[in-house]
Amino acid sequence: MNRSPRLAVILAFGMVVGLCCPAVATLQTSGGSRAGDAIELDFPGGTLSTYINAIQAAAGGVNIVLMSAAASNIELPPLQLNAVSAGDALKLIEGEHRVDQLTVVRLKTRRIDASGPGLKPILRVFAEWPSPSNSDVKVWSVLDLFCDEMKPEDVLTAVETAVELLNDDENKVQVQFHAATGVLIARGTPRQVNTIGDVLSELRGHMVLKGVFDGLEQAAAAAPLEPSSALEQMLGELKEIKSRLKVLERRDRNRDSE
Repeated sequence: MNRSPRLAVILAFGMVVGLCCPAVATLQTSGGSRAGDAIELDFPGGTLSTYINAIQAAAGGVNIVLMSAAASNIELPPLQLNAVSAGDALKLIEGEHRVDQLTVVRLKTRRIDASGPGLKPILRVFAEWPSPSNSDVKVWSVLDLFCDEMKPEDVLTAVETAVELLNDDENKVQVQFHAATGVLIARGTPRQVNTIGDVLSELRGHMVLKGVFDGLEQAAAAAPLEPSSALEQMLGELKEIKSRLKVLERRDRNRDSE
């Protein structure tokens, strides 16, 4: 009779353990079939679609949907991940990726939770491409700007400095110099592209002035003139400078209107 209370306690404890253990076992044996379970991933590098396939294989068929077919060929570097979820492996690729010299795409991921028991969540990968309505592409020939005192990197520095002063962090301008043809290519907002054109026009005007004054110095060194003659020649050269600048301004305006 004295043992009955103790036996009842033991039996009750056994029933509690019996109810708890199956739930723990189910959690441990669910394997890699859910987006939140840990996976091991050794990705040798390749396209975005290849990376998604590797995650799906490691996670036991987790649902991953790439919403932009054009982004499937974005190249990713080699990645080695230990004990991470499929969702975190996808979040790793969020951010900006360069598709070509003038195109940068932003990748984002989003999780859609399962709507009922026994269903799996969905992991979405989508890409934000530059808006065509908010970006212009323009090409300038800049070979005439280069000399011993002005290198291609000097022109690029001047352009980048001017664009940075616009303080437009939301729209990043993309500038490329093609050395083989001597052209400068830029993609950005109309304001950014116009600023680059203004900088190049100023540099071109500077080169015209430099050429004129260099010519005056050479002429004076070769055949010294009387003061009155030198003044008349300088006035003539200044008129030529003005006419050249007007021609350059008209050419730039015509290019902008094209």
